[in-house]
Amino acid sequence: MLAEVDSLHDTLSGPATKVLLERACRVFGDVRFVRLAQISVSHLYNLRKADPYLINRFEHKGTKRSPVAIGTRKAPAPQGLPGYIRIDTVHQGDWDGAKGVYHINAVDIVTQWELVASVERISEALRYTHVLRWQ
Repeated sequence: MLAEVDSLHDTLSGPATKVLLERACRVFGDVRFVRLAQISVSHLYNLRKADPYLINRFEHKGTKRSPVAIGTRKAPAPQGLPGYIRIDTVHQGDWDGAKGVYHINAVDIVTQWELVASVERISEALRYTHVLRWQ
């Protein structure tokens, strides 16, 4: 019953849910809520963690599209101005189960000035090709 109430009311806070359960029992006379109306707010939270609740409350929500284009890959239009940097990363590969080094290559699109570095690990921020503009 708690899963049904939470589903209908978009999972309100514990105290608000407790009031709903008490009203269902006392005001509307629904005998299905007699036991739930008598439990504490903290026990409501315990019930929400229990397997029967989670099985009945499961909701699958697909990935929402972002209104902003994230990760769009297109060539920049620098209009002949230097400072647009393309950054590429390459993993050298594994050797005997150990991770190899990563090579980072940064190239100014206009001047073709290049900077190359090698690192042991790489962060998520540098994993894919990015285009940056120096200010």
